[in-house]
Amino acid sequence: MMFSRDPVVLKFIKKISVHNDEVAARKVVQEAFFMLKTKYGVADPVECLREGLKACSPAVLTKRRVVAGRALNIPVPCDESQGRKKGLIFLREGFRERRESTAAERLCKELLALQKMEGNSINMRDNLHRMAESNRAFVHFLSRAKREGNNFEDIAPRPERAADGSVKKNGSYATSPAGKALMLSIYFSRTCGQ
Repeated sequence: MMFSRDPVVLKFIKKISVHNDEVAARKVVQEAFFMLKTKYGVADPVECLREGLKACSPAVLTKRRVVAGRALNIPVPCDESQGRKKGLIFLREGFRERRESTAAERLCKELLALQKMEGNSINMRDNLHRMAESNRAFVHFLSRAKREGNNFEDIAPRPERAADGSVKKNGSYATSPAGKALMLSIYFSRTCGQ
């Protein structure tokens, strides 16, 4: 089975390799793909891995910040590459927590569970989303650079400035703390489907 040129599979092999032993990791992935194809009748195991990775990738991450002596987890939206990276970590940890006898069997069962939107990886993603949802009151602690770097402008655009520098009133209040909390709640409702 040739999957060595697929970038998603290569990244996953690098992510699950222990002590940089990519040969053993490649063997685990090959055995899991072979089991998916023969035992469970999955036509394309690579596509199964891609769909599973997409299912367990989060839409929101939390950044830890110390504010007034308290450590807060501040939710920030993540882009596709950050979500894919976190999804690879969730998939790795999710299949390692399973109780089957071999690593290939654990990976195979986790990928099958991801197609049904269940499994340890989905639980980890949901826990992260729950934590971000419960901490969304702290979104006003984000710095301006973080806000601009994470595309809050797509959710609620900033007010336009006139030629004299004054702010036009167009109904957007993206710079106030209440506006930031509103932007994050709108982002949650769009991405998490709640």
